[in-house]
Amino acid sequence: MQSGIYLADLSPDILYYLLSWLKPMELASMMMTNVFFNQLGQNNHLWKPMVKKHFPFANPENDTHDQFRRIYTDKNENAGLKPGLHLYKSFFIYNNKNYRILIYSIKENLLADIKKMNLQMSDFYKQDKYGHSLIDYAWRYNQQGILDYFFHIILLHYSNLDKLLQYTDSHKNHLYHWAVKCNQSEYLQANIKDSKIMQVCNNKERNILHFACLSANIELVKMILEHHPDFIDTQDYMGNTPLMLAVCSLDLVRYLLSKEADINKFQYQGKCILHRACKLGAMDVIEYIVKNHPKLLEITSSDYAHTPLIDAIRYGQTDAGKYLIRNKANLQHADDEGNTALHWAAREKNMEIVKELIDCAASPYIENDMHELASDLKTDIEIYGLILLEQFIRSPNQPKSSSFSLANFFKPAFDEASLDAAQVLKAVCLGHMDNKKLEKYKDILQEKNLRYIYSQLKDYCASGLGRADKLVMEIRE
Repeated sequence: MQSGIYLADLSPDILYYLLSWLKPMELASMMMTNVFFNQLGQNNHLWKPMVKKHFPFANPENDTHDQFRRIYTDKNENAGLKPGLHLYKSFFIYNNKNYRILIYSIKENLLADIKKMNLQMSDFYKQDKYGHSLIDYAWRYNQQGILDYFFHIILLHYSNLDKLLQYTDSHKNHLYHWAVKCNQSEYLQANIKDSKIMQVCNNKERNILHFACLSANIELVKMILEHHPDFIDTQDYMGNTPLMLAVCSLDLVRYLLSKEADINKFQYQGKCILHRACKLGAMDVIEYIVKNHPKLLEITSSDYAHTPLIDAIRYGQTDAGKYLIRNKANLQHADDEGNTALHWAAREKNMEIVKELIDCAASPYIENDMHELASDLKTDIEIYGLILLEQFIRSPNQPKSSSFSLANFFKPAFDEASLDAAQVLKAVCLGHMDNKKLEKYKDILQEKNLRYIYSQLKDYCASGLGRADKLVMEIRE
């Protein structure tokens, strides 16, 4: 076991399956035993399902091993925990065994077990790293019976207080807000005609319409707007309108637009609904907006001049980023620090986005305010080599070729019977092409007007510098 000799003989799929049964702490301990386990344990294929399993509200990033590690060892000063304390055991910032059981009971709809736990009002304020509470989990697993029980506890708490309808808690949440959170349509229906129901806001300046849109509860939204249509564009403390908060539901977005919600209303930071949709990766809403309101692609925030494309890359929403790139997003736009989408993709080590940007002709020559090209940023060596090759291809020192295409540059396998110029370049960069093989494809490169690149690559192959890291280091010098 110490040497890993016998496990090393197993296929990767079997190894990942076996290791997936380990707890994160056990896997981390095994990674410290020797080099074999350390390298194996950093594979993202192993950590992606763990992120989904243990942190269900987290959007998996490209480097899921690093993401899990960051969440696992994160600090939270408000939790009263010592810095560096591992938070994995329950994922919640309050490390409590009973609470882990409670989350499991919500998922499995074990209402009888939940009732035995003597929940208090304070339990509904506690949140995980991503700001999700017990009520959010009950919503996620569609457990209306549990939501009804939670509201019963909240109602008992409020009913013991004087001036019931005037009372708000420490977060300025009114009983109406809790009713929306717990999907209590009958209670809200009985009080919906009250003129004050829309005027009570919590500490984030959100009313019941904001809460209903956040919950994507279209029936409640319809009921609210039927009696209070003038509140359709009210903004919270950040400037979010109900339409912006509804981006997780295309049906709700369409309904609000049919009621003349203003899609051109922006947050106080200058961001629009498309920024928020890209941040959350709401693909159906993104596609709808780009198709029907393409001008929003060009909106930049007033704080950092970020476009929706840059936000999609910053928040790891690869599918959203690729869709915007293919649908006429401005690839050369630079934010207030001079960083383009290619800079952000390189910085975030997002190979898929880098490939998409290069294939759609994003310029690799734009410098940011620090006079850095995208290839100058700290990133993966494969991304670095890829951007550098694109710089070579577009170099003004060599003849241009309108027929040259990178369309096949990113195929993982190399069919030597039908290699084109782009695949030859990639093969060299990844170390799959020695000088002898390169000579074989000399005509392919020369007929594509790539003599300059060919002569450079031939020298590197002859020097035994086929690997990307050595190749690009020599090129940079």
